[in-house]
Amino acid sequence: MVQISIPCLGHKINHSHNRLGKNKKKKKKKRTFFFYSSKELKKFEIPNGLRKHQKSNILKRTMPSTLGKKFGVAVVGLPVTEKFVKLRRFLTSEKTSVRLWGEICPREVILFSQKWKETTGVAVFLFEEGVCLDGRGDAINGGRLDKKHTIFLKEGKNYVQVCSSCSCPLDNDWGGCKPSGVDSNSCEKCLPSPYICCCCLSEFPRTEEYDEDCFEPDLYACDTCQRDRSKQEEWRNTVCADVKDTESSYVVNLYLSDEAIEIEKEIMGGEPRKPLEEDTPFMYSYMIEELINPKSDHYWPYGMSAHEYLEYRQKKWYDNPMEETTSGEWEEIDVTKEIIEDYWKRMTDLQEKYGFKSLKDPGDLPTILEKDGHKHTLFPDIHGATCDNVTCRAINNLQGDLDGGGYAALVLTGLPLYTTRKGDLSKGNARDAGYGHEYCLACIMKD
Repeated sequence: MVQISIPCLGHKINHSHNRLGKNKKKKKKKRTFFFYSSKELKKFEIPNGLRKHQKSNILKRTMPSTLGKKFGVAVVGLPVTEKFVKLRRFLTSEKTSVRLWGEICPREVILFSQKWKETTGVAVFLFEEGVCLDGRGDAINGGRLDKKHTIFLKEGKNYVQVCSSCSCPLDNDWGGCKPSGVDSNSCEKCLPSPYICCCCLSEFPRTEEYDEDCFEPDLYACDTCQRDRSKQEEWRNTVCADVKDTESSYVVNLYLSDEAIEIEKEIMGGEPRKPLEEDTPFMYSYMIEELINPKSDHYWPYGMSAHEYLEYRQKKWYDNPMEETTSGEWEEIDVTKEIIEDYWKRMTDLQEKYGFKSLKDPGDLPTILEKDGHKHTLFPDIHGATCDNVTCRAINNLQGDLDGGGYAALVLTGLPLYTTRKGDLSKGNARDAGYGHEYCLACIMKD
């Protein structure tokens, strides 16, 4: 009989009636591995798929491929609560552990949580090395945690593989970690994979820490290829030659009104800007894979050189500017604490005077006001416009530099703002609203 050493990760096998039964009598000696015959091994199910190999291939293995892997028992059905620490302390208490697991209890529990530390009802329990996880999975499956919660095995599996370093589950589909491309027994956070340049295929290290919550592109370029038009053009014509669309199917929506677009074209000198010498196609797209996606606005049409593509993109920006250019007079203003306090005092006093609560509940605030011989209409809902008063614009830009855009997104969009635009203000975009200028409540009523 041939014997093969494998970790105790498979289904239970009764040895009371075979030649290996003698080993079970040695209770005082702890064993990490049990020995099975090649015949019994066919019944054994372990994650590395040894069962699928032929007998001769199995016997050639001196050590199993699961060596170095770590596993844990994944369960669902736990409470979904913001009391993360309290639940973790409850699950790891001696009283709860013995009730759920019996004599062999886990050494650690990994609770899955969303933002603000709210648990998801999923956890992975880790045991000491050598503990048979099949038995632990059978012990917990269907167990009652309390009157409201019953614990079941995650996806019916008795165990899942975890990172050999941090013990996080290597299953990114349901909230675990992404396996490392360098070592499948570790996660990307512990052992990050190097980037591979899509042009020259060279490896280069990550420039930032791996974060599972952040989206990562599929294609990367080393610093040399990132700045080389010729290499990018070769990449487009060889590696990506199968993408032969000569134009993008992306439907372009104009951002500004026709009048505003003509004004912006005059500001740009009446013709598209010329690409800079250091510009490359990779720099013009936020993700390289968008350059070979015919459905993307960043698509690099087949047969177009790198220089032609850069001119093509400049022409698109020229024909469809994203925002209206404002004067730079606000840069000359030194925004002080007194200026900010005066502005907000005038704004809050006027809001209280007219009983303004929100743009949908403006109270007695006038919906139409006259200023400089023009009729100004109050925006009926949240908007993306800002006041054209020079001082007000200086305040807005200062706040934007301090909080990275939070002030503009959360405060300015809800302030009472009056506009001369004649189009549809309810849609909230500059194209439908038309061309004009704006004043906020504090500025339009200022003497």
